[in-house]
Amino acid sequence: MRDPIIGCTLSLALLSACHGPKEASAETSASTRVEKPGDQKGYLLTREKLAAFLRYQSLKTRETADAGSEQQALILEHARTEAGLSVRDLEEMEAMIPTVIGKRAFARQLADEKSLETLESVKAKVPLHHQKQLEHLVGWNKARRAEALGLTEERQRYGNANVDLILTQEAELLRIWDSEIAQLTR
Repeated sequence: MRDPIIGCTLSLALLSACHGPKEASAETSASTRVEKPGDQKGYLLTREKLAAFLRYQSLKTRETADAGSEQQALILEHARTEAGLSVRDLEEMEAMIPTVIGKRAFARQLADEKSLETLESVKAKVPLHHQKQLEHLVGWNKARRAEALGLTEERQRYGNANVDLILTQEAELLRIWDSEIAQLTR
């Protein structure tokens, strides 16, 4: 992405959209709460389902490239059935995977270890009042990066096994994520 600020802003916006609104009250009973895909750990992702999701993404990208808007729904349905996914599987994975991968993409936008080391070395060379600002910036970046890489919320929401399985295909899923972000910014 050409501008890291735009990329970071888009990643944050997509993460917010994926998470949806927070529960109004912790006291909301399970019987009155409407379950949405990805809301609980009950869905078990398998290697086969993840492979089917990647096939679906490939078919969807290839077939919708030149399609008009009225054809897209039919093409998406065809891609889903061709990939061997049930409607529930697709809903669950479309809730889960972008949230996990979006957070990892966000982590890439934060300073990497080399950049943080550079900031640390620069900190010693600047006046004291700037050192404190740089220290705060480095601390903030390290905390956000650790949070984004650790996926604590996502592990609680989807389960360790599901998140770990998604991360086995992280490179491919990030490539898909980047491609979709690029299409949104055109």
